[in-house]
Amino acid sequence: MPHIFLFLEIFSQEGGIQSYIKDVLQAYLTLPDCEAAEVFLLRDAPDCPNPFKNQGITFHYLKNNSATLGRIQLALKFLVSLLRKRPQRVFCGHINLAPLFVTHY
Repeated sequence: MPHIFLFLEIFSQEGGIQSYIKDVLQAYLTLPDCEAAEVFLLRDAPDCPNPFKNQGITFHYLKNNSATLGRIQLALKFLVSLLRKRPQRVFCGHINLAPLFVTHY
């Protein structure tokens, strides 16, 4: 089963959080039984320099001129991925993204 990662941005800005996320992805790729993964990026564009491209991770770049439209695209693409792939785990990189996958029992 694949894993899904949700992040605000990784490649368009450089900072402590972005460096930490890159370290997490690098560590994930070194796991012996590394599952296929999808990464959803709200504020990164496809032309951002991505050192993890072509390493078994599928990236979804959702940067948009409209912040609202970008959020809607993220929610829809994430939902489709959840329904189609039934990931084993979802890793959320920001508290504001948590409502996208939290379920209430």
